[in-house]
Amino acid sequence: SAVGMAMLSVFAGAGWSQARPHKSLPILTRVSQVRALAADEAKRKYPIHFRGVITYHAPEYLVTFFQDETAGIFIFQNTNPRIDVGSLVEIDGNTTPGDFAPSIENARVRALGRAALPASAPKALDDLLTGSEDSQWVAARGIVHSVTIENRLPPDMRGGPPQLVLE
Repeated sequence: SAVGMAMLSVFAGAGWSQARPHKSLPILTRVSQVRALAADEAKRKYPIHFRGVITYHAPEYLVTFFQDETAGIFIFQNTNPRIDVGSLVEIDGNTTPGDFAPSIENARVRALGRAALPASAPKALDDLLTGSEDSQWVAARGIVHSVTIENRLPPDMRGGPPQLVLE
């Protein structure tokens, strides 16, 4: 069997909003605080300030994943060309609900240097299919049945540069 490490790229869909966070809400500084929010709470647009590492960045697809020492999270609409996988960054923005887990929108990302990727957590396929590992850096074991190059990315199948897809 093949061993692979991958960022679970289940995309939490939510509308883009330009509204600013409510000033009386506390600033959340750890991803785990955001992931613990119920969808109704995440809608309140808590301000965030994180420091951690970029684990996936495809600006052509508007997809970025970030992880601090507590968890990983999806960053909506980040197109900062000065970051890539392994960039140590600071992020300011606000919370928004997603399909599987709260996410971050209106992100301002500042590159600080380079950082090691986090240790991957081994997960079974059943764990990955629940959505509970959305945006997390994981290791999975399985058998590759096919390999293709595709230029469309779920969930909305927007076009972009070629991507390797394992099935």
